[in-house]
Amino acid sequence: MKIYIAINYGRNKKTKGYILDINRRGLCFVSKIRIRKGTVVDIIPESGTFQGLKGEVAHTSSTERQSYRYKSGVKFLHLNEEQKNSLDRFISNIEKRRVSRFSFI
Repeated sequence: MKIYIAINYGRNKKTKGYILDINRRGLCFVSKIRIRKGTVVDIIPESGTFQGLKGEVAHTSSTERQSYRYKSGVKFLHLNEEQKNSLDRFISNIEKRRVSRFSFI
């Protein structure tokens, strides 16, 4: 299941992508635009699955993909308690879905 996100950065710059991996410290996503290391980004889930988060790009690399050509790792910045709780619930739900997909009765 892909979680699509909007990524806002710089002065009114925007792109879209989807999450590859997420934890309480940060996330990895793919996008069509290369976002430079050190850039502060706002991550907004399109589905409202968690609150919008602010982070700093820690690394970016090219991918083999045709449409989403860049992979970026983001370290979250200044999460308040409400954001942390929202993120924890989201991560917990993802983990439950993964376990249920691979559970055998």
